[in-house]
Amino acid sequence: MALDGVFTRKDGPEVVFHQGPAPSRDDIAAVAARVEKRMMRWLRRRKLVGDGPIEERSNEAPELSPLEHLVPAARGRDRDGDLPIVFSNVDSI
Repeated sequence: MALDGVFTRKDGPEVVFHQGPAPSRDDIAAVAARVEKRMMRWLRRRKLVGDGPIEERSNEAPELSPLEHLVPAARGRDRDGDLPIVFSNVDSI
């Protein structure tokens, strides 16, 4: 919570609130720029974001070659690597 003014006390227990001026667009822009700078520094220190090209920072899985698509089957797993593949027509290998 932030107050947008100050309280003053007169000669008794009575308190009066004096509203302060609203922040200007320049004030808001300065705060936003400072927050952005600090957050990017924090994210970089933790290696959560990099400075490389956007293509290198993507969370998207890389394209697999046809041979790489066959690796899970060779390991006895499905395409997602979760469930074992059951070969019912294989007598012996």
